[in-house]
Amino acid sequence: KKIHRFRGLICNRRIHISLSGETFMNRQGRAYLSRLGLANLVAHSADEYVAIATGLAHDRDRLAHLRGSLRALSEERLLDRTGHTRELECAYREMWRRHEAGEAPAGFAVSGQSVTIAAG
Repeated sequence: KKIHRFRGLICNRRIHISLSGETFMNRQGRAYLSRLGLANLVAHSADEYVAIATGLAHDRDRLAHLRGSLRALSEERLLDRTGHTRELECAYREMWRRHEAGEAPAGFAVSGQSVTIAAG
């Protein structure tokens, strides 16, 4: 099965499913959908991608609800410049704290004012 990998962006009331992976576009789609509270639209395999798409195609009520709420979700969660700035500042503080402590670089995630250290 050949699956076209979308970024996971939601535009023009179209619902996109993202196939999780290691490329920038895969990570971007996963990040956008997760930020929108739609992580259930992120597939981890081609079969799961097809299952999500098929499920949406057969659940017209859910599809209508998603389409009806996309603009508000996007404005609230993706266009929150103040919140994004706070998270970026939190990330900078965490990077600086690690540098000052002599710690090796490591992955982490920022949500609000919380830092989560990546496993690995």
